[in-house]
Amino acid sequence: MSRYLMPIPILIILLALLVGVSITLLMDPSPRIPTGKRPAGKRSVDTRTSERPKQALAATALFGIGLLMGGVIFGSLVIAVPFACLLATTPTLIRGAKRRRSANAITQAWPDAIDHLSSAIRAGLNLAESLTAIGLRGPIPLRPYFIALGNDLAASTSLESALIRFSVECADPIADQLVETVLIAHEVGGSEIGRLLRTFSQFLRLELQTRDEIRVRQGWVVNGARIAAAAPWILLALLSLRRESVATYQSAGGIFIILVGAVLTVVAYLWMRRLSHLGGMAS
Repeated sequence: MSRYLMPIPILIILLALLVGVSITLLMDPSPRIPTGKRPAGKRSVDTRTSERPKQALAATALFGIGLLMGGVIFGSLVIAVPFACLLATTPTLIRGAKRRRSANAITQAWPDAIDHLSSAIRAGLNLAESLTAIGLRGPIPLRPYFIALGNDLAASTSLESALIRFSVECADPIADQLVETVLIAHEVGGSEIGRLLRTFSQFLRLELQTRDEIRVRQGWVVNGARIAAAAPWILLALLSLRRESVATYQSAGGIFIILVGAVLTVVAYLWMRRLSHLGGMAS
């Protein structure tokens, strides 16, 4: 067995570090979620950069734990390595899921924000006051953006410049549509802005409902692909409970099969993620 295992512990540590850093850098599919604080784009990038060392450390630690547990359970580090790699992806997958939930919460909050804006305008507030009011009473996920917009307007920034900065900070196509609607209404006098906003809100709700239906159907396909990718490794774990199978997988042919299987699994998973993004850009 030792013929195929790393005899030097330092090499195992280096392998763990390589796996942790690679997972952190390559498996972060979630879109950027700005914080809504100034400057949003730079702060978001800095936050992601500052989180990467912690995420790499967590992945490295989980890889080492998985390697140790796999060695104890299967009696072979060769078989333990792929399971340790799967365990090491846990921090990245959890963080990606949280960011997707945050992005979805922001997206779902836009119709309510538009309704708040329309109601404030109907109540007699001017456009700047209506936009600022959303930061106080609007949907919670969007309040930081509108608070920053209100601060710009309070600092005597022109409405057009403040809205352009607001659009850049949100980095959201819905925000871009809202900004264009407000600017057009502001330029032509804004007498119909209430009706335009109500119409925009109705169409946006229909669009989000369609996106949700696509996301649900897409989730079935993605989950099925994940189960299909995990099935061979579950079978490997079951077979590796037998000493004869462990000895077979520690041969040159067995190691080759594990390597080929790992490469095909990674390629299939990346393609699944790629098709997932093409099928539903909001997911």
